[in-house]
Amino acid sequence: MCIAILSEHGVGYPTEEVFRRCWNKNPHGAGYAYLTTKDTWKVKKGLMTFDAFWKSYQAEQFKKEHLVIIHFRWGTSGKKIDAKTPFPGCTHPFPITNDNDYLMCTDFEDKNIIVHNGVVGTGTDFLS
Repeated sequence: MCIAILSEHGVGYPTEEVFRRCWNKNPHGAGYAYLTTKDTWKVKKGLMTFDAFWKSYQAEQFKKEHLVIIHFRWGTSGKKIDAKTPFPGCTHPFPITNDNDYLMCTDFEDKNIIVHNGVVGTGTDFLS
């Protein structure tokens, strides 16, 4: 199953060691979102190596007062580039939309997002 982490206002974030353990158990891609001052979620996902995740996450310089959602994927369904390689667009968070192209975006800002653990519905092709 995937790992989803929600920061609590005023509480620190997991250490690099904890994030690395999350990645090692869920190596099919990562993503994160943070609440902006405009009350929208800024999402960065499709980070397909730990180093890519860590570099991007560190660049944000999050503080304790930021609200952040972090997701490490274990691909149980959804599109794969090949039999072993998950598709970056299938990482979380997702926008809440019926637009399949928008679902696969890896850098966006939206009012409503979702992360989930497991399969929602029956899934087809790249949808889980």
